[in-house]
Amino acid sequence: MRITMAGIQRVLDLLDSDLTHMALDAEETTEQGLQDEYYRAALTPPFRDGNTTVREIYLDETQGVGRIRGIAVLSQATDTPGTGLLFAFDQVEIEKTDRNSLTISVEITVEEGA
Repeated sequence: MRITMAGIQRVLDLLDSDLTHMALDAEETTEQGLQDEYYRAALTPPFRDGNTTVREIYLDETQGVGRIRGIAVLSQATDTPGTGLLFAFDQVEIEKTDRNSLTISVEITVEEGA
């Protein structure tokens, strides 16, 4: 069975409404979740480019200061640490200081598989 372009757009619509927050982890994020979450922010409204939805958070000089080792995208989350479901994660090595700002962008592409 093949998914239609309308079906792909519907999946993106559902993702756009379900993904709510991004969290930063001082340790390595795993399938089991964040090990040492120290900052969380609501995602910006989605930007759509074809079959790709783009979500971001912006950290000014005072936000998210510390060593970032994991980044997690959460669904159905609130501003309270520990809430929501882990949707996606990645390991990084970023030293965020109070002398710089940072924008973290996540692109999610939905496409038909083979």
